[in-house]
Amino acid sequence: VSEQRMTIGGTVNKTLLLLALLIISGSITWYINDQGLIEVLSMMTAGLFGMAGMALAIFFFPKTAPLLSPVYAIFSGFALGGISAYMEYEYPGIVANAILLTVGILLLMLFMYTQRIIK
Repeated sequence: VSEQRMTIGGTVNKTLLLLALLIISGSITWYINDQGLIEVLSMMTAGLFGMAGMALAIFFFPKTAPLLSPVYAIFSGFALGGISAYMEYEYPGIVANAILLTVGILLLMLFMYTQRIIK
């Protein structure tokens, strides 16, 4: 097994890839909910159980993390998409604010990390 060094660029790229997978799968769940194609609760539940399974697998078998992290992000998107669809129904407009704030803070932190303002 070859060992590779962890770089700032690699960390940022992997973080953005996982974020993109989460947003895509969350958007799919949101779209399916909007169209009324599938009960969103089933997708949310599958996402939650999938997240738990992937977290346990990664915890007990750390070498699987590069393969299972994207799967974990996709399951997270299903779970968060379902939760967000429910919250948007209960409190209209709250999800857009939450997404913008969360992604904005993440991008700010990644910028600060790449500029070595934080370590």
